[in-house]
Amino acid sequence: MKELREKKARLRREYRYTARVLQERIDKISARQAAEREKQKKLRKSYEDFLKLLNFVVLVEKDDFWRSEIVQIVVAKGPDGAPEIELVPRTGTAADCGTSDGKSTARSTSNTKNKWCAQNRASAPERRPKDRPQGKRPMKQS
Repeated sequence: MKELREKKARLRREYRYTARVLQERIDKISARQAAEREKQKKLRKSYEDFLKLLNFVVLVEKDDFWRSEIVQIVVAKGPDGAPEIELVPRTGTAADCGTSDGKSTARSTSNTKNKWCAQNRASAPERRPKDRPQGKRPMKQS
């Protein structure tokens, strides 16, 4: 009888140890899964931003006025990680149209009527880097 109690106590200790080890392993796997989900979420957001930018560029290229007016589209990561879009027009100065997720920073200093920034115009300091030249876009040949 005493041997049986000792055997039961030993088995209980082993099971508790095994359960604790398994729980630690499960917790590690759960943490890795959460980190992977976060990576996938960021990747999906980047992909969505890229598609929005691509659609925007296609829209500009299809419209004769905007194709001739916009010389350069500058995309840079903002402080929150979202891409910020700046349009460099052929005439006037650059127009900062905000981020691809719709949050406008709207620092438009352009003389051009820009339909993407028009609703969010705000007074802001001049923003035109000196090292970014206003180049001419090559003509499309038919």
